[in-house]
Amino acid sequence: PLHKKICDFAQECCHKPFDEEDGDDRQWGLLLAPRDGGKSTFFTAGHAIWVQLLAEREGYPMSIGMAHALKPKAAKLLGDVKWHWEANEKLKWIAPNLAWRDPQKEAKLWTKDEFSLVRRRYAREPSYTSFSLEASQVMMHFDIIYLDDIVIDVTSDTVVVREKVRRFFSATPALLKGLGWKRVMVAWTRW
Repeated sequence: PLHKKICDFAQECCHKPFDEEDGDDRQWGLLLAPRDGGKSTFFTAGHAIWVQLLAEREGYPMSIGMAHALKPKAAKLLGDVKWHWEANEKLKWIAPNLAWRDPQKEAKLWTKDEFSLVRRRYAREPSYTSFSLEASQVMMHFDIIYLDDIVIDVTSDTVVVREKVRRFFSATPALLKGLGWKRVMVAWTRW
């Protein structure tokens, strides 16, 4: 029931700005896909790399937040993206101005929870950061936030946990920067 309510809420949000009265153009994006449909690989990780390439073309240092209900899963999502920036020679060839030759040695920030790409302009936030219901982000601001499977069995089994999910979901738009892309992209497994 909670999963359906939040999915219905997210679907409704996809078709209107966060704050219609102010004319704010921040939008929700939603992908509902069946289990093993590739949503985390293609939508969350793939799209997060693609938008970074688009932003670089515009000279804009993109900051992306990637969240999952569980911290280890959020770190894995980030790890998938990180692997491409670290080891995918085709991506390095396409974006030599973003990818480090040897990120372990050259990058100022390269951890399992966050990392920064090469940047032409100063940016306070890392290029990518992972967070979760277990370890949410405070004082961070992102251009795009990917919420991947925030509602799962362990986040919907008690009233207390369901309320935490509602608060997390409602607070997410406040983590967006005032300028820039301003998107919350939601990917959930359709049951």
